[in-house]
Amino acid sequence: MIVDIYTDGSCYPNPGGNGGWAFIIIHNNLVFYEESGKISDNLMTNLTTSYPNTNNRMETIACIKALEYCNKFNILSPVIHSDSKLIVQFSSKGIGTKNRDLINKLIKLNRIIKPIYEWVKSHNNHKWNDRADELASYKYKV
Repeated sequence: MIVDIYTDGSCYPNPGGNGGWAFIIIHNNLVFYEESGKISDNLMTNLTTSYPNTNNRMETIACIKALEYCNKFNILSPVIHSDSKLIVQFSSKGIGTKNRDLINKLIKLNRIIKPIYEWVKSHNNHKWNDRADELASYKYKV
């Protein structure tokens, strides 16, 4: 199955506030699956350590969650669309040192799933990117 995945993450206030993450899996230009979650201001999960929530951390968690879903259901080589240049640069070129704890998990999943990363401009009237943004933003507010 060939899929596109749109991811987003947000945190308010940034840094240190509540964080939200989301991903949407698109197949044949239809929503196949979407998921979102919240990480309350600096509450730890099995993904995070003692770092404060930031937009970049939430963007990374969104990618991790999407790839974990792909791994669970054997979806290989998805195209991941992210408005985070940090995620795309790291995943495409190996550039970046922020959020090493999360990046290490992302590296392991990248080796298994072999995604292709593409950057998409945020807040540019892109239907699926806007939807991921809505989901992530909603989660940090509730």
